[in-house]
Amino acid sequence: MGVFRHLLVFLFLFVFAAKLDAQENRDTILLQNGKLFPCNITEVDEIRVDYFQFKKNGKKKLGFIDNYRIYDYKKFNGEVSIMYQYDTLAGNHFTVPEMKNFVLGELDARQNYKDHIWLSAMSFTLSYGAVLFDTYLSKKNADQINTDNPDKNVKAGFFGSEPSYFPIFVPVALTAIISIPRFKIRKNQVGRKRLYDDPHFKWGYHRISRQRRLFWQLGGGLSGLGLGYLSYYLFKKN
Repeated sequence: MGVFRHLLVFLFLFVFAAKLDAQENRDTILLQNGKLFPCNITEVDEIRVDYFQFKKNGKKKLGFIDNYRIYDYKKFNGEVSIMYQYDTLAGNHFTVPEMKNFVLGELDARQNYKDHIWLSAMSFTLSYGAVLFDTYLSKKNADQINTDNPDKNVKAGFFGSEPSYFPIFVPVALTAIISIPRFKIRKNQVGRKRLYDDPHFKWGYHRISRQRRLFWQLGGGLSGLGLGYLSYYLFKKN
């Protein structure tokens, strides 16, 4: 009886492990924009790479990626195939080693760059603050309005005045200001430190980190703006 029970447990674990292995994305495609794409490659030809991918819910997704978007792909057995080709006529001005470092810089930025978070928080705070400032009605102005209009009872304070178009320009202006200067890449935010001094690696890293700075800053600003206007319409005093 004990042997039979152990055999059942072993079979259950074996089937469970086989199911997990069958639903694993074991290959990876490294795109030229630095995105690492886990999947299971089924076919490669001169035009595209076909794959299927298991989603988090276990469902199977079929798809393909055009070869011109891929730098390389890696099979689960460790075999790496480089798709990128140096061809100035096709717009590929980097050599293969240069492009490799450029793509690794993009990948590194996606994995390690974090400054966009505090920039987003700053933009959110300033944009929300702009709405507060714009809708603030001072006691002096409130008293003057009440004096000129005896039938009114206007209250001073935040959300006491109707908003203008001024706050809308705050996130746009912040994004424009941030996009102008070229910032320095800090070594402590780089995972592949052996490539830190490589110019193509830095170029790729800078490209993605700048995109993230602008996207998160604009997103944070628009979120602060939206919350500010929502707060006004929920808590307006007059």
